[in-house]
Amino acid sequence: MKTFHRLLALMIGGLAAMSLAGGCQDANAARRDVVHEELVSAARQLQLVATIQPDLAPQESDAIRRRLEQVIDGLASASNGNGAQQAAASLLIARAHHKLSVIALDKAGRIEASHRSSRNMIGGMIHAAARLQTVTESLEAIDTAPEDVQLDAQRRGAQDLLKQQSQQIAALDGPIAELTSRNRQEQKEVQRLRQQANTFRREAADRGPWHGRQSYEQAVQLDREADRFEYEIAKREIQLRYSLLPQHALAQRSVEALQSRINMIEDAGRSLEDLLRTAAQEAGLSHDQLAELRSRIATILSEVETSSSGELQQRYEQAELALENAAAAAMTAATEDTLADTARIEASGVYQDLGDMHLSAGRGLSEQLLLLQRLAAFVDGADGDGGSTIKELTTARDEALVQARAAYSDAKSQLEMVSATGRAARRLETLKAALDELLATIE
Repeated sequence: MKTFHRLLALMIGGLAAMSLAGGCQDANAARRDVVHEELVSAARQLQLVATIQPDLAPQESDAIRRRLEQVIDGLASASNGNGAQQAAASLLIARAHHKLSVIALDKAGRIEASHRSSRNMIGGMIHAAARLQTVTESLEAIDTAPEDVQLDAQRRGAQDLLKQQSQQIAALDGPIAELTSRNRQEQKEVQRLRQQANTFRREAADRGPWHGRQSYEQAVQLDREADRFEYEIAKREIQLRYSLLPQHALAQRSVEALQSRINMIEDAGRSLEDLLRTAAQEAGLSHDQLAELRSRIATILSEVETSSSGELQQRYEQAELALENAAAAAMTAATEDTLADTARIEASGVYQDLGDMHLSAGRGLSEQLLLLQRLAAFVDGADGDGGSTIKELTTARDEALVQARAAYSDAKSQLEMVSATGRAARRLETLKAALDELLATIE
């Protein structure tokens, strides 16, 4: 655009001189002088707003808009001037409308930037929602039924073995108790017999070999009876120590191991129950978070759609009307041969801005379209009757790009009709090359 403004400055210098051309001998010179003063005043007013800064405060933009509208209204009387003056007025009107469009486009650009920020925010929420959805599905997919069945089978098997070992212990308890009791009783009997035998041996020793013979024989008989008891005790002790008690100890250790295994299985079952309960709780929380995300996404999306169909569309319509008026005025000015090239350059700049506007609108629609396509899986009704449908957005985007292409083509066509040499010609070629690049981006 800087190249455009420099080229326009080169060619607009003769405007005032042309508005006075051929006027000295004319009877209507006074009238042309008045028109000339109006043209000069309008040009000065336009010069005061030569550059409209972006992000103007509402009060500043309104003041500039009113000044430009006053310039346009003030140039209406230029129709009383000659052809050159009328063409000059049309050119100034074109510039005023062009500047009016800049105000609307600046506001539209800020709205588009805000929408882009909102879409980026929604994109981040969609990413978070996708991950949260995956986590939720994973939690809901947890199924402990197979493990429960397996643990139950293991528990029943261990309980069966525990029952068998307990029965074996019970079967051993009786014989062990009986043999132990008999040994204890017979040990007492052995002790009694040994004491009696010792008593008879002392009597035999006191009486001597002849008179104590009978006592000695009784002592021997008692010892033999005690030996027989001890032999039976030893047999039972062998049976207890090497058969019954080891079997009993082994069965007892098996019972303890099986009981420990059953406890472990039951603990594992409770852990599975805890896991399932925790997973259900976390899945519920994830559902709540996912619902909150969807609600926030829907709210922000609704705000963007409301703004797009409201203020943004209004700003684009204002800019488009101003640009169309500017183009029409520039083409009127181009009918005057002395201002034709200047007017066509102005018209080219207008068409380029019109193309930029449609391209910006198309890109915004493309971003919204991509967002809705991503959003369809997460927000119910994102493509429903209450919002912009994907089909409608696609049609609107395609139309915006077609209009942008047509405007850029018109801008290039106007430049191709401009006659220039030297530096001006080179700048024209730069402008046309820039337009070719813009057209290539749309193809």
